[in-house]
Amino acid sequence: QLAVGLLDIFGFENFQQNSFEQLCINIANEQLQYFFNQHIFTWEQQEYMSEGIQVEIIQFADNRPVLDMFLAKPLGLLALLDEESRFPQASSASLVEKFHCNIKSKSYLRPKGHDTEFTIKHFAGKVTYEVDHFLDKNKNFLPTEIIHLLRQSTHEIIRFLFQCPLTKTGNLYYATPRGSLPSSAADVSPSSTGSKS
Repeated sequence: QLAVGLLDIFGFENFQQNSFEQLCINIANEQLQYFFNQHIFTWEQQEYMSEGIQVEIIQFADNRPVLDMFLAKPLGLLALLDEESRFPQASSASLVEKFHCNIKSKSYLRPKGHDTEFTIKHFAGKVTYEVDHFLDKNKNFLPTEIIHLLRQSTHEIIRFLFQCPLTKTGNLYYATPRGSLPSSAADVSPSSTGSKS
């Protein structure tokens, strides 16, 4: 029997107007794409070669530079957003200008004539984001009661994700200790256990 298998990266969003929610969803999809690339291509091929099995090397587009552009500190897009969110006088225009001045990536495009937009070349295509309300939405946080409830979960992974201390504003403070879950694409290596959030 002949069959064709298609892998559909579900959830990737590109609407007429894209905001903070679409950015978060599309970053998660970039991480899924990277995870699939590592497991299906890179690590499988390495395992074949280590066992002496002849394998034809499959070329694929590595989206790690895009993930690094989003997740790197101190000049990744999310780090810059967090930084700008701390300034009382920050605006959509000051945020997008900070992005334009600091993000040096082939995947980041500055549209002409739009004061509060930027475009990202994702693995699934170009998406233009409108930064209005990015700052307000980035300041939203889980109520303290919800965080305490999640810390008492019967699922170990949920307890782990919410064990970090709370800041004065009620946000989780992420200072990932060595040996814990990887915090970015740069922390994932073939020797990782494969547990990735």
